[in-house]
Amino acid sequence: YQLLMRLAEGGSTIILITHRLKEVLDYTDYVTVLRKGRVTGNFASASVDENRLIEAIVPEAGSIERKRPASFDGAAPPVFALNNVTVLDDRDHRALKHVSLEVRPGEIYGIAGVTGSGQLELAEVMAGLRTPGSGSVTIDGKDVSFLDTAQRRKRGLVYVPEDRFSSGVIPPFSLILNRLLGDHRIPDFRTGGRYDVPLLKKDVEGKIERYDIAAGSAELPIATLSGGNQQKLMLAREFDRIPKIIIAHGPTRGLDVAASQRCYQAMLELCKNGAAVVLFSTELEDLLSYSHRLGVLYHGELLHAGASENLDVRQVGLMMTRGLEKAEG
Repeated sequence: YQLLMRLAEGGSTIILITHRLKEVLDYTDYVTVLRKGRVTGNFASASVDENRLIEAIVPEAGSIERKRPASFDGAAPPVFALNNVTVLDDRDHRALKHVSLEVRPGEIYGIAGVTGSGQLELAEVMAGLRTPGSGSVTIDGKDVSFLDTAQRRKRGLVYVPEDRFSSGVIPPFSLILNRLLGDHRIPDFRTGGRYDVPLLKKDVEGKIERYDIAAGSAELPIATLSGGNQQKLMLAREFDRIPKIIIAHGPTRGLDVAASQRCYQAMLELCKNGAAVVLFSTELEDLLSYSHRLGVLYHGELLHAGASENLDVRQVGLMMTRGLEKAEG
């Protein structure tokens, strides 16, 4: 943004397209709000606040309450755990250093960190896309370190990847086929050895309605949807499995304010029913609002920061950039 400001001072015109309202208010002179292809507001940035922008973007967002997660049984056995896990990245450099973590039923454990601190490798080793070099991953106390993603899904784990195009959806495939990804072995979707396409179509149409997905047809390629609507279908696919464990890496990527809040409310409801969540996000306020405990990845080490309600953005930012000891000092 400093570079953009310098370019503007030099006479360049900058058009910024983003869902990040704070950055809009901090760095722009004027704001135009678009909703479903129509202009719903023009404002001078200095004369408008975040609530007014939200009202123009999604009028119904004001009725969605931002809730804290319900309490959970801290004495319950962990449903998901990592013990002393070390992982190499794609260049054979150590990305994770002896990471240990326990998550209990009903708990949301948030993970923050500067990009490149090991978030991708940690999410992938949890999901079964990457094998630990040492240490173990357990579900319900049973070692799953060398089980792939399909085998972990059978044990109740679902995964929302950071990059939906590489790991979450297949752009040329229809919404129906993308909904089937990861569930293609489930016998409920088959009749006489073949997939029951009418049943799958009905299932997708239900998801389109419940998750407010802007799609002309369940049979269209998912590439015809906006990024946010692709993200909604991926979330619907994973959340509707009624999972035991959710590994969510940037689940609100591309979503507007209302859709982001709905995503988190759906996650909170799953937790109330016993799901355990590991939540990765670059949005520190979301991590502090929606997680019970928070950890910070710093050069491949997981620093356990403690209860989220006792932390603030500045403390977490110091841990992200300086590590635990300097942040505390």
